[in-house]
Parts: sequence; structure tokens; C-alpha cells
Amino acid sequence: MAEIEDDMLAELARTRGLRLICLTKNKQLKQANSLLEEEVDLNCKDEAGWNVIHYAAAGGYTDLVKTLVKKGVHVNKKDRNGETPLHKCSRRGHILCAVSLVTLGAHISKYDKHGQTPLEVAVKSRNIEMVKLFCLFGAEPSLQDWSWTMEELDQKENQILELLVSQHSRMPGYKYGSIIQTVLYVSPGDGIKLDNIGVEVLKCDTSSPFYFYCSKMQTEYSDIRSKLTDEQETYGDTYELCIWDCSSQNLKLKLTLPGVTQCSEKLFVITLEGKPVSVTNVYRHLAEESEVEDDFTEVLVSVPLEERKLSRFSIVKHSTPEIFAISNEQATTIIPQMEPDTEIDIPQGTFEQPSEMAVNIVETKEVNKEEDNGTAILLTNVLELTVNNGQQPKEPIRVVIPIHDQAAVSDDIVVLTSTTDQPDDSELDWEIRDAMINPDRTSAFFYVNHFSFYSVSRKKKVDTDLLEVVSAIERSIYRKKRVVFFLLTKWINCKSSELVLECAGKRQLEQRIEHWTSNGYDCSTLQKSDVYHAQIGQSFKLKLNGNLTDMADEDTQCITLQSNRNNSRVFNIGVNESDEQPEGELEIFQEKEADEVPKEIPSVHSKSIWCTSATVPKPHVASVVVESILKMNIKIPEKPVIAEEKPEVQSDDDEDDDQQSSENIEIQENEPTTNDMSLKKIVNLTQTIYKGEKGICKIKGCYRIAGNETAKDKETFSFGIIIIFFVSLH
Repeated sequence: MAEIEDDMLAELARTRGLRLICLTKNKQLKQANSLLEEEVDLNCKDEAGWNVIHYAAAGGYTDLVKTLVKKGVHVNKKDRNGETPLHKCSRRGHILCAVSLVTLGAHISKYDKHGQTPLEVAVKSRNIEMVKLFCLFGAEPSLQDWSWTMEELDQKENQILELLVSQHSRMPGYKYGSIIQTVLYVSPGDGIKLDNIGVEVLKCDTSSPFYFYCSKMQTEYSDIRSKLTDEQETYGDTYELCIWDCSSQNLKLKLTLPGVTQCSEKLFVITLEGKPVSVTNVYRHLAEESEVEDDFTEVLVSVPLEERKLSRFSIVKHSTPEIFAISNEQATTIIPQMEPDTEIDIPQGTFEQPSEMAVNIVETKEVNKEEDNGTAILLTNVLELTVNNGQQPKEPIRVVIPIHDQAAVSDDIVVLTSTTDQPDDSELDWEIRDAMINPDRTSAFFYVNHFSFYSVSRKKKVDTDLLEVVSAIERSIYRKKRVVFFLLTKWINCKSSELVLECAGKRQLEQRIEHWTSNGYDCSTLQKSDVYHAQIGQSFKLKLNGNLTDMADEDTQCITLQSNRNNSRVFNIGVNESDEQPEGELEIFQEKEADEVPKEIPSVHSKSIWCTSATVPKPHVASVVVESILKMNIKIPEKPVIAEEKPEVQSDDDEDDDQQSSENIEIQENEPTTNDMSLKKIVNLTQTIYKGEKGICKIKGCYRIAGNETAKDKETFSFGIIIIFFVSLH
């Protein structure tokens, strides 16, 4: 009797489930929500194989989708064609519902039985906004059908193709943590602290819940470099924010950045997209002054947001000296705020006319860290003094400056002062003068009779290795760091491999190599350069030679040296002809002023790495040249033999997954075959001509489309677009 009653209840629940599907399909949402208050079978499907959540997603009924998931309906439930609710939502172009599904756990890269992801569904629908959304969320641009690129593309199709190409170049960033993103549903009063991104929302202006997207990416993946002046450097990553289901919002954020700025540096924001973002406060936390392991900086910013409009910004720093008015009639004591223990005593009558003095402090902590024996080579920071009208003092000026090593004694210290306005590491640009330790042993003092750069060092070190001391001062002034370029490779499948290039500090080199080899990179492919003095903030352009092709957008083919992060880039590389043995080299370029005579760089003593000093014009930027500084042979290990495997299907606790995993996913017989020769149209569309000051550099993009790959191949090999760049100079 009990079994009969249970069967009757189950049948009633199923009837209600089918009724719920019918109501949702016919847009009768009020009745559907009322029915959900009763006992309903939420797993049943109609004759088309659709569950109620498929109809809710297809209709864009965001609230109903959330209710169904809350009641236990799986967000990745498949219909008989393997389509998830996100596929349905993508086809109909319901942006808000798609955002909601992703926050509820929908997989953006789920394949249906025809090998199509929600992104490809959006591409086939020519829905630019939906394509942008999936790219924003990190979807891989692995499409089943590229035949639409063979015809003449309209404006919308061109935009979609550009989005896909750009997204492909960002995929290594998602894989190795160079791009981190999240999207979540925020209710009023919720504390939003995204530790993996280093962002905390301190305040929001709305009392209603909303959807919030936040990401950070290495600056190489953004266009921030084109916005910087010569005096500016990026500090940290580029941030992206967006909101949905909220008309406007003004967020107060706390960004946590590794490292601290120098005492003379100020932080501000450059807005790349959206309304202007502003810095409201900055807090520096030093490990030596607080109970933290590493230095870090907290930056408070105010970000105005509008619904569905992306906000992109980067934190930037620049050095600013302090300016002091100097009288010619009375004595003046200057105490700069950037280093309050520094004191500059100017006697009465030192200047003939009133003037302004600029005081700048350049920290030497990072340069001292580079010393192998751990002993500080510079005992003080570098002090720079200049006067606006070019006057020099008639009387000696007493300077007091904090000293790093309180064990130093007066008999063993001297001060080095430059004899030119722009000193380099030549001994001829520096002279040595006496200095003394104050009785409190926390500072040194000396007298100056001309304005330039000053730094205190040990007398013994100066006597035995003056060149090394002036090199340390020069590296401090011009923000240079001793680095080594190294690269490693590994196969990711039988068709393509990955290359990692890192610009590592000399002392961190072995640790960083071990990091990458522990991530599967072949240690036998290691190539290293000699020690190179690179300027912080310097961007290096990268180019592959030989029969290797990189799959990155040309604008992202660079690596920027920043002081507060690991400076690495990962690239997908392939071979122009699949039957060739992979071989080639990575060439590294740096930008230099055109009127500056390139210095000959000594050859690296290696058969596989060498340096040149050839210069070529840089596109777009006048009075700048690009100098080739390194060529590094790329070693590709022997190609692995990868057995054919069935694609792994992510379990979603749905019986449809079990059914799909037992079936082979195949392309329909009428799937068009791609011909590389027909891609000339795409070459013409993507051709860009850059006019330089001394010539024209043409960069042509050619897209090779994987048209014959099955969906299984795509899942196993993650093989989508290969971008080949040909560079010719005229």
C-alpha cells in the first residue's frame, strides 16, 4: 500500500514538473513560481529533452533560474543534444541571465554533442556583447566552425574575429595566473574580500544586490604601456571591473600590492576604459617595521561604475622631488619629508639670489640586496640636490643623512659625489670626499660645495673596487637591476608546445628556474643569458625566428620588468609545417632614444646565446629605436607520443553526462573543410602598416584555422588559432 502511495506521489510530482516546464515555456512565470511551492519533480524533461532550467535560461528568466538552482536543479544540466542552460542563454543573447548562470557555477567551456561551447553559439549568433562577456570570463576561443571567416566579413564579424584573436593570446595568462578573475553576486552588507586578486570592497552606494566582476592581469595583456610618459612606471597589474543588475555604483576599493614604493615616488591611477578612477590614500607596510613577512602597499581607490560598462585601470608611479624656497639673506635648514632624518644646513649668504632647491632621495635597498655576500655596498641612500637657476653655493653646506649600517666607523667611510649632471658607471664621473659618523651612530655627515648626487660607502670597498661602487650608485639613480633572461619549453600536446621566458634577478635565478621545472618544463631546454643591467619599467619586445610561430597577439609580445613581481611570460608556440623539426630562436629587443648611440654589448660566451647591436625603427613612436640585445636558441624536447584518449567529461551529477561520456563526439558530415590558401582574405583584413621615422614596418597577420579538428581533439589538445606574424623592413 505504501509503495502504491509513493508511486502516486511520484507521478503527481512528475505531472507538476511537466506542468512547470509548460508554464515556463509559455512565459507564465507567476504560475510557475506558485507551482514551485508544491512538491515538483525538477529533473523531468519534455519530449524535446529540455528541463525547466533550459526554458528558463532560454527565456532569460534570471530569478527563476536562481530559484531552480537553489532548489537543487543542476546548473550544467544537459538536454539530449548536450546543451547546457548557458548554451540556451547564449543563443538568445540574455546577458544578465548568462552572468547569473556563471555565478551559480555554470561551466563556460562545456561542449555540446556537436563540439560547440556557449562561446561558439554566441559567435554563430553574431552577438558581439555575448562574445565579449564569455571572453571576459576567460572562455577559450576553440571553435568548431571557422568557415564564416572565409567570406568577406562585415563590421560585426570583424569585431568578433578580433575579440577571438585577442582572447587566444590571453589564454596562457589564465593558465599560469597572470590573469585572475572572478564574478559573484553581492548582497547589501556582504563583505567582499578577494584575496586571490588582492581586492577588498570597503563601501558601495547601493542597497540592492548586484553582480560584480573583478579581474587583474599583468600589464603586458593591456595597453597601459602606450599611455605612460617617460617619467612613469606601472606599479602592479591592470584591473578590470564591471557590474550588472545595478544602474550605477561608486565602489571604494582597497588594493593590496606586493612591495613598497620608494620614498620619493607617488602613486596614481591611469584609467584605460570607463569613468576616471582616483587614488584616495596609500599605506606602505614594511616588513622590518611590522609583523609581516614581506613589504606590501595598500592603495585605496574610488571607482565609479555603470551597468555593463567595463572599467579598466592601472596603478602607476612616478618620482617627484621636494621643492624648497632658499633665501639669500638668512640661514636655512631643509628637512625633506621623504626622509625626515636627512638634514641640509645652508649658511647665510650661501647664494647671491633667492632660489628654489629640489631635493630627491633615491633608495639603495634593492641594489644592496643584489650583493652576493649580503654586505651593503652603499651605506646611505643617494641624495640629489639641484637649484632651479643654476647657482652653486659660495659656502660649504652641511648634509646629514641616515646610515644603513650602525657598525660603520668614521675612519672607514667616504662620500662619493658626481662631477656631471648625468653620471654613469665611469670612475671619471665621480670624486671621493671625506665623511664622518655622528655620535649617535645613526647618521653620517659631510660638506658639499657643488650640487650633484651623493652617497656614502666604505672606504675599503672604494679603494679596492671603485668601479663596483659607482656601478651600484648608477644602478640606484637610474633604477637598474641585475637580471638574467632564461627560457624553458615543454610540449602540451603533440601539436604545440609552451615557452616560458623570465627576466629574473640574479639572486632569485635558481629559485625561479626550479619553479618552472616543477611545473613540467623540461630542464634540458634551459637557456640563460649573461647578467644584464635592465631598467625598472623597461619593456622588451619579443620575436620568434625560425620555423616556430607564436600564438600571441603582436601587441602582447613583450615582457616588462617590474620591481614588485616575478617577470615572466608564457607563450603557445607551434611549427609552420607540422612535419618539420621544431627549431628557432627568441630575439629580445629594447627601446632606446633614437639620438642615443647604441652601445656595443659584449658577446655572451655561449654557442646558443649571443648579443647584437642592430637597430630598427619602432612603429608609431618618433625618436625611438628598437635595439636587438639578445638572441636565445629555443630547444624543443623530442615530441612525445600521446595516445588517443576519449575526452574527459566533467561530472555534473547528471545522468546525461554518463550518456554523453559513452558516445563519441563527432563533427557532422557536412562540416566545411578549411583551406589555408583561402585565408588570404583574413590577411588583407588584418594587415597593418606602421610608419616609422626611418622606414615602414609592415606586420601581416595570417590565421591558420583548425577546421579538421574534432571536438574530441579540441578538448584533448586545446588547439584553436595559430597566429603567424611576418615582419619586413623597407
